[in-house]
Amino acid sequence: MIDIKFLTEKEREQIGFNYVISKLQVITPYGREELKNARPYKREEREKLEREYEYIDLLKESLEKDKEIFFKILKPLFKIKDIRNSLKRCIEGKVLDEVEFYEIKIFALLSEELRLLIGRLNLDIEDIKLVSLTPVLDLLDPQKKRIATFYVYDEYSSNLKEIREKKRQIERQIFAETDREKIEKLREERLDIVALEQKEELEVKKSLSEKLRKYVGLIEKNIKAIGRFDFLMAKAKLAIEYNGVKPTINDEIKILFEDVINPQVADILKTQEREFTPLTIELKSGTTVITGANMGGKTVALRTFALNLLLAMMGFFPFAKKVSFPMLDFIHFVSEDLQSISRGLSSFGAEVMKLKEVIEDIKKGQDLWH
Repeated sequence: MIDIKFLTEKEREQIGFNYVISKLQVITPYGREELKNARPYKREEREKLEREYEYIDLLKESLEKDKEIFFKILKPLFKIKDIRNSLKRCIEGKVLDEVEFYEIKIFALLSEELRLLIGRLNLDIEDIKLVSLTPVLDLLDPQKKRIATFYVYDEYSSNLKEIREKKRQIERQIFAETDREKIEKLREERLDIVALEQKEELEVKKSLSEKLRKYVGLIEKNIKAIGRFDFLMAKAKLAIEYNGVKPTINDEIKILFEDVINPQVADILKTQEREFTPLTIELKSGTTVITGANMGGKTVALRTFALNLLLAMMGFFPFAKKVSFPMLDFIHFVSEDLQSISRGLSSFGAEVMKLKEVIEDIKKGQDLWH
């Protein structure tokens, strides 16, 4: 198995990758988890990568066509909280508390709202299809009021209902009584009943936690679907903002970028009332040399090329009019400031060490290096 090496963190910063990622409008904690785990696709994952492009294309088209529905989707998305720790405790057999039951109930309510709204988009994307959490709501909302609260309801236990009724009766007596000694005695009785109430509530919570455990799989499926939808929508929005294009993957050693741009540089130029001049680059197997005067844009061209190729390999739409590339095993980018990260080596020595690393990787697989 070939180790994937697609630029260091410093190199990604240099080419503008981190800037692009900062522009992603990811909303939910589950979408942020998808982004955190994003990585370049391996050679054997070509079909998966092409399917990701199809999904982004569908979302992109839907975003432009179904704006009203997407506007409604944003409201529940912004309310989604991370309930994974509560689910973990449930799986481990722990007794959940009222706050955890409340969080799971709210998630189920929002999940149902999202399921209906996303369903209206009629998108053929299996990854974003939510399942119904009605059984979870029925468990946590026995009164079926579907409101954003949770309480250990009387409906969970006839014994609990009876205990609470006794407590209410004593509270009414305390309120009506004027004799201090009788009031004190009633208060003591109430304390005993409260202890019984708390004991019964604990039994109810144990039972609820056990019953909820069998639905954790359904909840986790919706967590994954919401995360995928959030991340794909962010990718589609980014493609719309910077005119991203759906790439094609070829079987040749050929890379083509037509009218490609670098968003970070383009945005900087825009603040100066200037425009980024799109670049067209075509590479084939072998060596390509870019020449030109100092400050003629050679470094910007290399960074733009590396950025968009990395984005394409990670399942994003690159920012160009047309893109075609083969599946690669790694990308190297040799920048001009190697000396600062070379642990005492000279600039020349650092370049030699980097070239040695490149040559070793070339022996293992198919790559691009700058």
